[in-house]
Amino acid sequence: MKLKKLLFASLLVGLTATTAHPAPKDSFNEWLEDYGAWDKVEETLSAREGDTPKDQLDRARVYLKTGSPSQALQIVEMLPSSEDNSTEAERLWYGGKAHRALGQADKAVLWFSRSMDVEPDKGEAKDRFRAEPGLKPLWRDVWRKLFWTARSNFSLSRQSSLDVLGMLLEHGDAMDSDSFWKDARSAWQVETGKAALPVDRVSEKEDYVPFVSANATRAVITTLADTSLARFDNALSSINELDRPALKTFWQAFVEYIQSGTAPQNVGPLKEGGFLKARAFWSGNVPSQLGGEKSIWMVGDPRSAPWLKFRDKILDMDYARAQKALDQEKGSLLISEQMAALIDNLSLALALANGDMKLAEALWNSVDRQKLPVSLKAAGMLAFHTPIAKTVSDNPPRAAAEYPVITGLVAAGSERSPANGEAPFWISLSPNSLEDAAESDWPLDRLIVLAAWQMELNKEPQESLARRAATLFNGTDFGRSALLYLADRAIDAKDLQLAAFYLNRMNTESLSSEFRAKRLDARTRLELEAGKQEQAWETFRKLIKTGEPIQPITRLRVSLMLQQQRRFQEAETQLAGLWAEKDAYPREFQAEILFWLGEGRQAMRDKSKALDYYLRLAWQYPEQSIWSLTAMYRAAMIYESRGNYDTARKLLKTVAKNADRKEQREAAKARLSAIDKKDGGKSSDDALQYPF
Repeated sequence: MKLKKLLFASLLVGLTATTAHPAPKDSFNEWLEDYGAWDKVEETLSAREGDTPKDQLDRARVYLKTGSPSQALQIVEMLPSSEDNSTEAERLWYGGKAHRALGQADKAVLWFSRSMDVEPDKGEAKDRFRAEPGLKPLWRDVWRKLFWTARSNFSLSRQSSLDVLGMLLEHGDAMDSDSFWKDARSAWQVETGKAALPVDRVSEKEDYVPFVSANATRAVITTLADTSLARFDNALSSINELDRPALKTFWQAFVEYIQSGTAPQNVGPLKEGGFLKARAFWSGNVPSQLGGEKSIWMVGDPRSAPWLKFRDKILDMDYARAQKALDQEKGSLLISEQMAALIDNLSLALALANGDMKLAEALWNSVDRQKLPVSLKAAGMLAFHTPIAKTVSDNPPRAAAEYPVITGLVAAGSERSPANGEAPFWISLSPNSLEDAAESDWPLDRLIVLAAWQMELNKEPQESLARRAATLFNGTDFGRSALLYLADRAIDAKDLQLAAFYLNRMNTESLSSEFRAKRLDARTRLELEAGKQEQAWETFRKLIKTGEPIQPITRLRVSLMLQQQRRFQEAETQLAGLWAEKDAYPREFQAEILFWLGEGRQAMRDKSKALDYYLRLAWQYPEQSIWSLTAMYRAAMIYESRGNYDTARKLLKTVAKNADRKEQREAAKARLSAIDKKDGGKSSDDALQYPF
């Protein structure tokens, strides 16, 4: 017995020895990470009793992996700076990733840059930079954007903005050294006063003929001044004096924009002449970033009836009488400071419009230029060669919006040397050379880059470039179009949170009627996808009120929602509107409209009208089998219910023969069997039947 026990014990020992496995090399968390089980990693980290900075950074890293950047950022921002540089670099890098995930590209790059500053291992810094997807173009675009903003900033914060740019420049160049950073360094040195602006050698040549003549500049000054007074006929009359078709096109577009508030469409001559930079000013609608209020462009508030009455009274007088009346009005003891400033602005606009440069210069030197309407700012800068630093708003965000508009208008009306790092405004480029111009020649020229990216996106839409456009050109129609494209893609991919993010990035207060409608259109589809049907209907009603075109797919989806809610008449109204414009749509979409019209009528128990839609669909769109065969099946059901078995049988045989889906074929065969049982399988064509 003892022997048996010993043998059994030795057997167990041997068995244990042969089946034992070595302990895993990795921790359980590391093993989970290898398989991407981040939810379980988060659970195990949360269960830890320790709360060291390393533990908290691990949690932040896992929150980033699980798509919770807000929670990651909260941890990173609550953690104090670490004395250990490697740990601090890691904390800052996670903060950059969190900001980037939240759509805050500027902050992301700043955090990444600070991380590089403290990282003792420069090889590790480079590895992080290269491992972060798309960081190379993002870094460049953020630098460009901050550079353009700093260039427009003449407040006390200008130097700190330039210092930040210098830091980002050094790190960008260290990680991604090429010609872009060489151009960036030159431009930055000019702005900081460390280098002089390059001399414009072209205009010094003896045979140089400027694109914009002195006479043309005077005509543009008059146009700008008359526009600020809402004298649009006078402005257009001055434009007729311009000697080049491209100049006429540009300035006619300007007057049209101020008059209507919408981006001009008739700028073909700019493209035909290769003036792609000038065209980008309007195709991207750069002025739209100032907002849609006409008071931005005109003297006084055009919505104020008392002001308009006073202004029009002055404008009805001849020039000498008008200026005398304004002097008398300003001399009144009862006049307010605000009204006195308005009178000076009105007097300045009249002087510029009438070529009275002596009075205009005196007024230009006495008024608060920073509070002038944009039209007069541009006119005064053209007339008196005033630097933009003395004209642009003293509010940095406002200045950032004004700067590209004012400098663009001034460049379009003169032959002045281009600003730091920019191409001549009236440069002529072929579409083939535009890409090189944006990538190599003038990568810091806002309009050149806009034109190149717009051309590329029109040729082949791509999400990566659309994201860059939405970041770099936010506030323009080009940037808004990029956001809408990204929102549409996100809705199609069922990523509703991302779609909402893109739509919420659009400042609704500054949107034109066209873009307000486009945003409402996308939001309707977003809410439908999210199952928020009542909200979608309310949004759709707002969309209808804009009077702007509605995407056919949006109207169709709203129609289907209404049918689901048994609001068949409202659904048919939308579907009938789509059918009325059917020739503008692909045949597949036309067939689908007819099908849902038939479905709605059948649901309303109007089988006769439903049959009309189904049969027309089956006849007119036989190649659209997904719709036509289903319509034939529906029509067969109606004929069967009426006892017209022969017609039903013929329709079902076609379905059974041509259906691609097995389920549809089997359903048709099942109905055929049922009909055969009802009438004995006899066809009315077999023989004539006489009642007597």
